[in-house]
Amino acid sequence: MYDELEQALDNVGKYDSKWQLKYLSVKNFVGMYKRFPSRHHVDEHVLLNWLKYNRRQLRDGALDELKKKLFEDLTAYRHSEENNF
Repeated sequence: MYDELEQALDNVGKYDSKWQLKYLSVKNFVGMYKRFPSRHHVDEHVLLNWLKYNRRQLRDGALDELKKKLFEDLTAYRHSEENNF
């Protein structure tokens, strides 16, 4: 499943490399800490703000289909990491 995500990230395109980098940063953060970034840790605010912005975009229907799928899979990835504790 995650190999497909990595391939899908390649398809996001160079025009959106910043989105791709933030996505990978959040995914790595979740893999390492088994949680999403917190508002209680100042050094995590950049990733938290990216998450909040993309949640808003998802809610408003402003994410394209690929980003929508990747973002939803990030939430599923978080939950799978929690189960591996």
